[in-house]
Amino acid sequence: MKKTILAAAVFTLLGSTIIFGQTTDNSKTKAQVTFCNIKSEESEITINYNDLGICDELTTVDKNLKIKSFVMSAPIPSKDDKGNESLLFQDQTNIGGKLSKENRAFLKRFIALKVKKILIENVIVLDGTTEKKLPGLIINLK
Repeated sequence: MKKTILAAAVFTLLGSTIIFGQTTDNSKTKAQVTFCNIKSEESEITINYNDLGICDELTTVDKNLKIKSFVMSAPIPSKDDKGNESLLFQDQTNIGGKLSKENRAFLKRFIALKVKKILIENVIVLDGTTEKKLPGLIINLK
């Protein structure tokens, strides 16, 4: 009986040491794409509304990669039939790194609605003929 209790105590002690010994990395990911040529070490940038209106291209930090496509989205304020406000995500795909005419209009709509955050997601790049997916970018607006 004493051996069983001792074994259980040792097992519990070792198990809790392993659990508490683990660490998590809460740091932001390193930026691999940039919007409006804003250099940042993190995958999050801040830009003002006026500068956002003149931005028209997503580029990679690694100049050997070419952007094939990405998705741009933002939470848009919306009201239901009862007048309750909520946020709805609207997104649009862009082919290539240069913003299409439709996506420039989409971006201007974000500016008009004073959206606070734009997400660049599902970034697909070409490394020669090989496709790779890169982490996206968060654009905070002020």
